[in-house]
Amino acid sequence: MENCSLLKIQKGCPLQITWNGSEECFKKHEKKIYSALSNGEISWKRQDQKSPYPLQICFKPKFVPFKEELVITPTEEPASISSIAFFHVYFIYVESADEYRLKVRPEISEWFATLNAIENSQWFIIFDSGRAKEKKNRGHVMEKIKSDFARFLDRLIEMNEQNEKISLEFVQLTLSTALDNFIASHENYFLKLKTSFMSDGAWNLARLINQQVHICRIYWSLSLFENVLALLDELDLIITDILNKVSEKSSDNLPAWYLNLKELSFGEFCPFLRVFMYVDCVTETLDLITMRTFVLAQQILCSFFAYNFRLKSLSYKITEDEKFQQLASNFASFIFRYVLQCINRISDDVHILNISTCDVYHEIWTVILSIDAFDLCDMLCTLETIDSGVIYFGQLLYHRCLSLSSIFNKISSNGFNKDGIIKWLDFILNDSSSENLLTPNVIKFTKTLADEDPEKFREYYKDALLDGFRLFEKFHWTRLGDFIRNLLIEFFRHSREEERIYEYLSHLIEDLLKDFHNSKFLLECCHLLLSNFTSYIEKDPELFFDCLLILVVNDAENSEEIFNELIPKIKNSETKIQRYNFAPSKTVFPFRIKKVSPCFLEAVINTSIRFEASIDYALPFALSNCKIKFAFKKLSKSTLDAGLNPIFSSSLGTSDSTFRFACVSKGLLAKELDLMEYLQSSIHKCEDLLIFSTDSDDILLQSGHNRFTLRGETSRMGCYLLNHIEITVGDSLVFLLHYQQEMDSQSGLENILCSVGVRMPSVSLISADKSLFSGVAQRISFNVSAGTIPINEETKLHVSVFGKNKIMEFLNEKNKWEKEAEIFIKPLASEESYNVDVFLCLAIDRMNYSANQALKVQHKVEVKWRDQSWTFPLNFSPIMSLKTMTSVLEDRVLFEVDIQRCDGQSNMFIQPINAEILQHNSVVKPPMEAKLLNPLLEPILENSSVRIIWQIPVTKIDKTVPIKHHLKLLYQVEWDENKPKNENGAIPQCAFDREYVFEEDLTFCIHKAEYEVCAQVLSEHPQTVLCRAESQCDLLISLRSLANRPEYIIVVVETDPEYWTSVERFKIVQIKESGIGRTSFGIIPKQVGFLPYPSIYIHKCNATDHN
Repeated sequence: MENCSLLKIQKGCPLQITWNGSEECFKKHEKKIYSALSNGEISWKRQDQKSPYPLQICFKPKFVPFKEELVITPTEEPASISSIAFFHVYFIYVESADEYRLKVRPEISEWFATLNAIENSQWFIIFDSGRAKEKKNRGHVMEKIKSDFARFLDRLIEMNEQNEKISLEFVQLTLSTALDNFIASHENYFLKLKTSFMSDGAWNLARLINQQVHICRIYWSLSLFENVLALLDELDLIITDILNKVSEKSSDNLPAWYLNLKELSFGEFCPFLRVFMYVDCVTETLDLITMRTFVLAQQILCSFFAYNFRLKSLSYKITEDEKFQQLASNFASFIFRYVLQCINRISDDVHILNISTCDVYHEIWTVILSIDAFDLCDMLCTLETIDSGVIYFGQLLYHRCLSLSSIFNKISSNGFNKDGIIKWLDFILNDSSSENLLTPNVIKFTKTLADEDPEKFREYYKDALLDGFRLFEKFHWTRLGDFIRNLLIEFFRHSREEERIYEYLSHLIEDLLKDFHNSKFLLECCHLLLSNFTSYIEKDPELFFDCLLILVVNDAENSEEIFNELIPKIKNSETKIQRYNFAPSKTVFPFRIKKVSPCFLEAVINTSIRFEASIDYALPFALSNCKIKFAFKKLSKSTLDAGLNPIFSSSLGTSDSTFRFACVSKGLLAKELDLMEYLQSSIHKCEDLLIFSTDSDDILLQSGHNRFTLRGETSRMGCYLLNHIEITVGDSLVFLLHYQQEMDSQSGLENILCSVGVRMPSVSLISADKSLFSGVAQRISFNVSAGTIPINEETKLHVSVFGKNKIMEFLNEKNKWEKEAEIFIKPLASEESYNVDVFLCLAIDRMNYSANQALKVQHKVEVKWRDQSWTFPLNFSPIMSLKTMTSVLEDRVLFEVDIQRCDGQSNMFIQPINAEILQHNSVVKPPMEAKLLNPLLEPILENSSVRIIWQIPVTKIDKTVPIKHHLKLLYQVEWDENKPKNENGAIPQCAFDREYVFEEDLTFCIHKAEYEVCAQVLSEHPQTVLCRAESQCDLLISLRSLANRPEYIIVVVETDPEYWTSVERFKIVQIKESGIGRTSFGIIPKQVGFLPYPSIYIHKCNATDHN
């Protein structure tokens, strides 16, 4: 505000103080008096108590030499502030009483006589006693001065080195008294003028205005700007009140000033607000508009000074933005209120004075005044920051548009002469100094108005209405906006040239589309364009399409015919029309993505993918000849971060229960880039896209929900992300939807990913859940697939056991059983597969397999092919179950092996070939072979079992020492000739072409017989010999100890669950002194037939020395 030109206008005057006497003394004490006046900032308490609190005044004191005409004299019309002094000071600087008597007394007597003759004059005398004190004459000089001014001792001030401070209260009191007297005289005179306008024939309104302005200048000089504004507001009301009262007189009794005001009306020249800010008073030949403009100019100028003063006086530290936010907004609203009040006063005055011949001048003055007000507001703040005074701004803008409309209608009428207007605006049109006083906007309006070319004012009028309409829409003033809308519609309808009308109308719609695409005015303009100017559609099909969308969305009932007529022309025009869902919305964007299913697409290269998508179409009429494409682009970190808004993640720590919140991506809005340019480039400049489209190029999109299928070929390998959707209508109309924008606007959408890969060569196990048999050759089948890339040469497939336990063998290409096998694979075409049979044999590696196949063993097979490896688990069940036991018969020890068939194959049998047991009881001697008691080995049929018995060689080793025995069983699998062969069954043909061996190292002690056992099964009915199935029998066990000593032993009965169910398993039996013991167990037979006896085991405690 320091550089504001308005603040350079001088309205206030410095407060003058006269000095007389010794110049040397004056210069010595001048600064001290300034200090006594606080350098122009003091508190003034009005004596008339018009102000309830002291006024903090700020002024510029000025010392001037004493002149008689500067003394305030009581006259009828008080003097101005620039022509008087408020108080007077006389300086005395002498050495002796004689010097005072001869040189000072004559002059001070004359000075005192002048001031004493005037009532309420304010003065005081300063005596510097420094020289007199040096000569020791201070007392004599002081006596002389007091003698001369005996009645005014309170106005004598002595100054010396010991007392350099003058009385601050006295100086301020002197100034306050002078101000009170001076202002009271002016106010009394103004009151006299205000009350005598009805009785005084020589009374003049200009004199009243000038007197109040003089009072305002006094307050202005004291920086009391709020008081000035209050006085100007009072003056404005007094003028209106006087005009109302005088107008009630009869026409014969009207005073001259009133008739002159009515006759001059709007004056000879247009009064400009800025010009009258430099004017201090008005002439008696006053016209109405000059009078009101002058008062308004003083109000606005004082407002600027008050704003600047308030801005400087802010004591707390705030930023510049905070200063200009509220304070500037308040003062801008003051200006709008004053201007609007002035316009309303003029309208009232015109009605009171009954002036009827100045309409066009009134409207021109209103427009100029409103333009000036808007320019003044721009010096304080922008229109967007106005809050409290926005209603005044709206009304002022309305007056401006209304006056412009009236001016336009008058000068557009036939026979209108501009000569009077040009003469009235002569100051702007012909005076070069106007450019320094007036704003460019005011000069532009006046010169455009006076221009001979009517098109210039026509264009100015249209632009002014558009500006007004934008502002009304922005502040949501609907009724005022409708008023401007009607003016614009009327403006276009009365235009005669069709091409010019189209040009104006198209520019208007383009301007409205930038900000107000939902206004009623835009709707009417679109209807006007589409109804009357369809022949221009090829010039700008985009504009017609935008208008068509607006019309269809807002007035669907009356737009179907226009839509069906124009949409074929638009979609087949030569100009390509593109619409983006992320661009600033000129019109409604009619499409929205609702769903894409599935969210993850997976395929191999050069194959076809299909998925479904749903799109909502917002227009009420169907759209034909549509083609839809979905474009996927390569996935990268930048594409994942391409969302507009930030992405957040939250987590709760399991260890410390701390909640964490993080920003994963800031989004595009947080980056310093042109968002529109970035999104457009991501659509048009993206390479290596995967395109999926609908099968038909003539899809009909109905209003509402549309579902369709898209297909495409995967021509490139990689991971892709859905980038955008392209909906093409006809040849020229294209809608582009950036998918990230759709995701930001709809919470239910997810990223759509497409993975396109190459299918690598693979090996899979056929019937992986099938259980195999151990102890016999088996067949497994692998499916070998070439994948996407063909294999043009023969390759090897390597099969082996996975792990360290190498008890599995494979049949190789040479028909030999080895630990590994290599199989040759023929050349394969792309995606061709080939089945490979692999023969393997897993030896039985353990005893006591379960007879009901409940126990299975898993081994893994490793397959290697084309630098890849696969591991497949295989489950094995034994083809036969083996169980061993030892028996002692007198002095012989028997070893028994029970072999049970577990495979359930009826067309084959197992033929034992050889069975042997070798006893290793010495590291020096060779092992001893046990005697096979049943050398004729019988075949093992389906679901049957056999027992092989050996007699263990006698050894001298202690019976408590375990002895190692090696069991070896050689057997072969053979077809049953009485039953048909099944070469494709569970047992392959190669299983019958080899021998199998079971080997096991057993370690057990060779005991001597200690008990004789006799077991007998008794039925529940003593008279019967046979047991009944499912009925309990008793197993009676009798024991005789060969040692003939009493003891307690444990008898255990174990049964085969297929034959028997044991009710009890353990019994403690007492061996008596006779060596005899007896017990019984309850058992239940499960089958009918000759059943094997349950096994009986005897356990005893080996005593120690202390137990």
